[in-house]
Amino acid sequence: EGVGPLLYWHFKNENWPPGIPKGVAAALMGQYYSTLGQNTMLFRELDRILAAFAEANIPVILLKGAALAQTIYPDPALRPMGDLDLLVEKDDLERAVASAQNLGYWEDIVELRPGLSWEMGLGHHIHLQNEQHANLELHWRLIGGADDWRSPPAEWVWAQAEQSDPKKPYQVLNTHAHILYISAHQALQHGLANARLIWFYDVYVLLKAENTIDWGALITFSQETDWGASLSAVLSGVAKCFDYPVPEFVLQHLAETASRDATLVRQRAESGVTRTESVWQVVSALKGSSKLKLVWAYLFPSPARMRYRYRPKPAWLWALYYPYRWGDIFCDIIGTGLTQLRSNLPWRTRRSQRNSKNRAKLSVLGVLCGKN
Repeated sequence: EGVGPLLYWHFKNENWPPGIPKGVAAALMGQYYSTLGQNTMLFRELDRILAAFAEANIPVILLKGAALAQTIYPDPALRPMGDLDLLVEKDDLERAVASAQNLGYWEDIVELRPGLSWEMGLGHHIHLQNEQHANLELHWRLIGGADDWRSPPAEWVWAQAEQSDPKKPYQVLNTHAHILYISAHQALQHGLANARLIWFYDVYVLLKAENTIDWGALITFSQETDWGASLSAVLSGVAKCFDYPVPEFVLQHLAETASRDATLVRQRAESGVTRTESVWQVVSALKGSSKLKLVWAYLFPSPARMRYRYRPKPAWLWALYYPYRWGDIFCDIIGTGLTQLRSNLPWRTRRSQRNSKNRAKLSVLGVLCGKN
């Protein structure tokens, strides 16, 4: 859930709970120092990347952990990061990738089909890695591609960027846009059933860091991006878990206002979603012709993708894995259909599984509440 370092820092600066097992305390301390080492390496890489982008005159916006760990967190080791998320303009993407490659990075994930993400408008980022296992995600849009309604126009995103430090060669999203983006990232991209506690805490510390939240602007942004239900779900969670005083009129307005993301937020909040359901949720967010492109790509990935996905030995046997892939997809579709028939409800709500997970989250979040 990503909150181990926070728990260690909290207990170290306050008081360790009486009777806490030594093994638990040691594990939390290990998570803290492991995160410190990982983040130190990533921020060293970030400095190299930003210097290269500045030399190439490539504007960049830092997203998520890269923008938060060293700014609104009191200790950079408190915000675990698995990668660096940077946003560049699409027209600068080729030069940005080339600059990263000059620093020793390479694309380590093969697309379903060449150009599916970038040229066909179905994706929003490229994943790169180097020999130190530093992961870099270069985004040109948020949440989805140009043909995905979940993704706001790139012009809107750049209009929300601001220079947090005049001496630094990067921008960040303003507080309101960042809160909204993190909410959508949780609810629409990963799904609330898979949301990590640290992402809720990100929103909490952003709310606390801003002297005055313009709730009207936040509501307006949610309407402009079609992320109202995402914002509502995350703000409700933050208010409940951290006792943060989100104004009642805000939650009420968001709850009563129709938002395009409402159905998808509800679907992706379910535990145990099958692969068929997950793929359909993505496909349904696309425009007509793009739906067909993505379905075709799932059914007929490129030879390079087949070798990457199935690792056939010898490699020239890759074509034999198409029937295996189709059979696997067919079995999952049949299994999903049977599950839906048994439940007698579309997109069955798996309340018992979800509530059990939520109770576990609440117990940890209670330690990290705003009373600290």
